[in-house]
Amino acid sequence: MALKDLMELIRAPAVLTVLGDAIAGATAAHGRVGRSGIAASASSAGFYAAGMALNDFADADLDRIERPERPIPSGRVSSGKALGVATALTAGGLAAASSAGPRALRIARPLAACVWFYDLIGKKTALGPLSMAVCRGLDVIMGAAENGWRSAVLPAGAIAGHTL
Repeated sequence: MALKDLMELIRAPAVLTVLGDAIAGATAAHGRVGRSGIAASASSAGFYAAGMALNDFADADLDRIERPERPIPSGRVSSGKALGVATALTAGGLAAASSAGPRALRIARPLAACVWFYDLIGKKTALGPLSMAVCRGLDVIMGAAENGWRSAVLPAGAIAGHTL
């Protein structure tokens, strides 16, 4: 798989949109972004990119009709490779969360599950918007986890509400 195809699969420019979630949580928790906030942001980026690859895996049949230029229907990336990328990026997101600390990892696990739920099940149901909102809210909480996640409830609610 070419690097260009991988960057398109994970929607690389859009990954930047999620970095602020964990930063907002870290800032709410202790007024600055320390090592754990940076690691949580890296985790967020991994989960977001995993979700994009998983999205294309889950929507391959629909994309063959509606978006044939995307990496899977165009034949540039196989479904199996997209699933492998999603799995590896999820593992990377969990590793980054682990380096943020054990509390961040406790938030990262359900966040990763929520990403997978959204792409494989939720987005095609009435739970789609709610599951995406939960993902974004957990993302903010993860950034604050090591230093008092309760202080990030309001920012998490704001991001989740906006997403919903």
